Amino acid sequence: MTEAVQIEDATIDDVTCDDVTIDDVTIVGAGPAGLAVARELGRLGVRAPLLERGRVGETWSRQYAGMHLHTRTEMASLPGLAWRGTRTPFPSAVEMTEYLRTYARYFALDVREGVHVEATAHEGGIWRLATSAGEHLTRRLVLATGIWSAPIAPPLPGSDVFRGRLLHAASYRDREELRGARVLVVGLGNTGNDVALDASSVGSPTTVSVRGGVVFVPHPGPITQHAGRLWRRLPPSVADALLRRLRHEPSVAGLRWPAGQLTDAFPVVGAALLAAAADARITIRPEVVALTEHGATFGDGSSDAFDVIVLATGYRPALDAVARHVRFDAAGRPETDDFAAVGTDGLYLVGYRYPTLETWLQQLRREAPAAARAIARHVRERP
Repeated sequence: MTEAVQIEDATIDDVTCDDVTIDDVTIVGAGPAGLAVARELGRLGVRAPLLERGRVGETWSRQYAGMHLHTRTEMASLPGLAWRGTRTPFPSAVEMTEYLRTYARYFALDVREGVHVEATAHEGGIWRLATSAGEHLTRRLVLATGIWSAPIAPPLPGSDVFRGRLLHAASYRDREELRGARVLVVGLGNTGNDVALDASSVGSPTTVSVRGGVVFVPHPGPITQHAGRLWRRLPPSVADALLRRLRHEPSVAGLRWPAGQLTDAFPVVGAALLAAAADARITIRPEVVALTEHGATFGDGSSDAFDVIVLATGYRPALDAVARHVRFDAAGRPETDDFAAVGTDGLYLVGYRYPTLETWLQQLRREAPAAARAIARHVRERP
């Protein structure tokens, strides 16, 4: 819902025209979270435009060639539209991109592509967005920009003298760019796991630097993919004990469990890297302490030469445009109460929590309808 209203100078000083259009709700980001929330809001009678800096599913379209979801196809759909046309148990990033674009068309969502939100201001109950397409006003702002579009590249001493290729995994595209190189992958999450296996598969000497413990889990089957809802209901101590019996033992590759409960750790899916490390096809090293002209030194005092170093060091929530309006916890996660940003009226954050006992898409299937209900309720409560 939108309406044309007059904005007093005392409310928003920079508005110079008499009549402007103010949306009730605007969503930033046309990935899975933004699209799902928009569709659910539409079912509740609230039509919200989506501002997307690229195209629908932009982040998914820029993933590396071998990237596949760890959510089975039957569980990877968004509310209201089942997957069609794929016979693979785990969809590829290419298939996910096309699914998202189909979803936007199917529900005729108001996606405005190529609109980058550069800055925001909140005054007098109105959000003023400075975008690449001009100013946009809205009463409620939903951020759904994802957790995979803002890379974390920790500073490494010596990175300025390293003469090889240094890149974040966000810039990695295909295993062929690693062929013939001595490869170091820094970090062992699911992306680091994939990049290391890619490098090894083309015969490149491959090393993985691991700072802490790692949990490896099998690829989910048709039944086990549904187990997340059961794990969430178990007492943490019981769930942790069961997981230690069911998950892959990392010591076969010289790795260890993470400190604390396994239920709090983000798992690596699949055991291929464990097998490769056990067979000496992939070398495991401790944390990198510095880069050198021709390679890296590690926490145990060892060093080696590398041609390519890939930082698989993760991502942070892409919230730069509203960061000053958001409180973050000690882990860097935005603080919310029923999807509303703590301490700021009219700001909602959806899709910024990564679960450990189920996949992000499974969680989103629950969160999107709940977030839409909370937002629609606040729209109806407006005087």
